[in-house]
Amino acid sequence: MSRLARVALGAVLAFALVACGGDTLQSESGIVLDVQSQSLARIDGFTLRTTDGRELRFDTTETRFDTTGFPPQHLHEHRALAEPIHVTYQVRDGTNRVIKLEDVAE
Repeated sequence: MSRLARVALGAVLAFALVACGGDTLQSESGIVLDVQSQSLARIDGFTLRTTDGRELRFDTTETRFDTTGFPPQHLHEHRALAEPIHVTYQVRDGTNRVIKLEDVAE
């Protein structure tokens, strides 16, 4: 699937979540400081330092990782290389639940 097709699919899914009464989608970009995982393939969450210096904790226990575009182990690569990511998420029950992860185009 091309990058454009993945972006379009993500937009459609995000719209569907909002249209179905889901919480408002939010987004942040920044550097991954820490990854909580049981293995390379199972990520439970991570901490992000946003571009304006805040540290936010994200939960990925319900996230469906794209194995071709942004597989779980790719988050470890971003942490190790200090490469920024873009996170789309919803706040539910006081927890930042990740909907989508993307590379930040430089």
